[in-house]
Amino acid sequence: MTTEQEDMAGAPRVQQTNNYYLGTDDRTPLRSARRSLHDNDLAWLHRRFEPPEHFGTAQAMLAADDIVIVHGRPGTGTTSAARMLLRAHADRTHRFHLLSDKLVEQDDLNIDPDKVSPGDLLLLDLSAADTKTHQAYQRYLPTFRATINNETAAGTGARLVVVIRSELEPETAQDLRRHTVALGRPDPQLVLRRHLSAEGRRDDALRDMIRESLGQRLEPAVAEYLATAPMRSVAHLARLTYAELEKTVTDSGSIRDRLPAALAQALELNTDRTAEVDKAVTNQPDGRQRALLFTVAMLEGAHADVVFHAAKDLLTITSHPEQDTPKLERDAFTGQLTALGARPDEFRNVGFDKPGYGDAVRVHFWNNHPDLRDGFREWTDRVIHYTDLLPADRVRLVTSTATECLRVDRPKDLLQLAKKWINEPQAPLVEHARRLLAIGLDDERHGRFFRKEIYDRSLDRSISETFAGMLIELCAQVIAPTYPEQALVRLHYLSKNREKHTNPHAVEALLALVDSDGRLFRRMLDRLFHYRVGNRWPADIHLFFDLATPRRLLRRADGSRPFLAESTIRQQLVRGWSDAMRAPVHIPWRARLCEWLGALRSGDYNLGEQNQLLRIVVDGAETDFALLAEIYAAGRDWALGDPTDHSARIPLASRLHAFIDEAQGITPVTSLH
Repeated sequence: MTTEQEDMAGAPRVQQTNNYYLGTDDRTPLRSARRSLHDNDLAWLHRRFEPPEHFGTAQAMLAADDIVIVHGRPGTGTTSAARMLLRAHADRTHRFHLLSDKLVEQDDLNIDPDKVSPGDLLLLDLSAADTKTHQAYQRYLPTFRATINNETAAGTGARLVVVIRSELEPETAQDLRRHTVALGRPDPQLVLRRHLSAEGRRDDALRDMIRESLGQRLEPAVAEYLATAPMRSVAHLARLTYAELEKTVTDSGSIRDRLPAALAQALELNTDRTAEVDKAVTNQPDGRQRALLFTVAMLEGAHADVVFHAAKDLLTITSHPEQDTPKLERDAFTGQLTALGARPDEFRNVGFDKPGYGDAVRVHFWNNHPDLRDGFREWTDRVIHYTDLLPADRVRLVTSTATECLRVDRPKDLLQLAKKWINEPQAPLVEHARRLLAIGLDDERHGRFFRKEIYDRSLDRSISETFAGMLIELCAQVIAPTYPEQALVRLHYLSKNREKHTNPHAVEALLALVDSDGRLFRRMLDRLFHYRVGNRWPADIHLFFDLATPRRLLRRADGSRPFLAESTIRQQLVRGWSDAMRAPVHIPWRARLCEWLGALRSGDYNLGEQNQLLRIVVDGAETDFALLAEIYAAGRDWALGDPTDHSARIPLASRLHAFIDEAQGITPVTSLH
């Protein structure tokens, strides 16, 4: 099939024939489908994790066979359990990776077992996969597992945990069945206590009070709720309870008194009010009152005057008929609010009487009025410009709009608002455009859409500096923690916002990303050399010098070998210098050579390391005497450039000149090896 070559491009895209691979915009089969699990996220989960039934069985199987397939009823926390299974095998050299659960067109699924790296801890979450995807993975997993076993035999210790849907367990391939474990439901009361204790970690005194009080018997209503609630709902209940405790607790006696009430209040906040709101709206046919109800829900906590005017704007946008009743004969605004179950507080900020009521109202309107959703988007755009809208109100409005648009499968609405706001002069709107896209990127169902959009925008060299800066920030802060290779691809393109120059902010973010994982450094070098120098953006040559610094090449992370010790990387370094010297456009490689020499002079490198790096520069010139002469002159000028540092510079430059003599066949430099 014909597609546009997009992710390995260092030059303009060309049409060519490709195979399908996992992921929409990264062609390396397995590595491109990876997402890293951040250590901080796993530590956060570990503090709150209560092992489910049969967790020990799964642990033993993973330790023995390097693979386990787990499943459980919805709401039992199976995916969290899978992550904790892998965490038990983590150390400084073992990294977590999530494998993509997405099929590309038809049945094509190209998981390349050869791309499994030493120490990989791999999680494949198929808990949301359909039957077609499940079956496709069944065909590939045996080969994948065989490779992991071979890798393990070589001492690499790679392990794989797969999460599947319980109802698809009977369709699991026969040779994989013996690696399957059905996880039960953890004790919900223990889960609640674990989460409450973890929440209290922010305040040691409060945490200790919580632990002392958790042994008491729970109220029947709370116990009844816990008996059937999904684990995510139990976790949410714990967060709400902790928030209530923080408001009033002062000592351990107080927490014993307050915990039952805090749990009851949290349970009230957690109540599903969908049916209640549906009935209330049905019983309130007046369009003006419905507009006010929607407005309060979207702006809950805003000043009454803001709510009043926003409700009027909604009526205008939705073309609601004007009211004939004279203004002085209409019901008072406070009375209108009271009729809807809302009221202003002492500061005239409006909210609903019942916890969670506003959430249910928003869901009702966005669910039941598809023909008004364009109007809701336009209304958000109008209200966000109110000069008397407080920053916190703007955040709530943007968050509510984003949440509902994504829930009803309208991600393009967020994109439309973000593109409009990014071009407006008000700085706060740029921040809210970023917020919209960040929420979209974090969405489980629609994140892929936003990553693709950011990919497309990263290729657009006409985007504004402000827009580019926002995309760089989103790549670095939102995409990179879970999709590091996709972030690398996008940052690479954003770094080349001009043909001959790099974007320094994108380069900074890109270098920080490659420094976080040696694989990303290697991946970036591969990208830079995908095309011949004549077809490569000059910006990529500049980026090569930013990437391949002596400090980065000789860094030893976690006791591993430095990059310079890898023969493939040494070959790429030689090619990088050669390309810079022979580029069809002017590249200031002599200045870069001086930077290289300066780094060798100031760094804590031994003689052998310095010699390796000096030889790479000379090897880049090969036997081109003119280039060798230029290297010689650049080294001489650098050595003599600072009279106060001659004693350190001249010996280094002399060794560079000796390698040049050797390349010209004048004399070997055996004494320098």
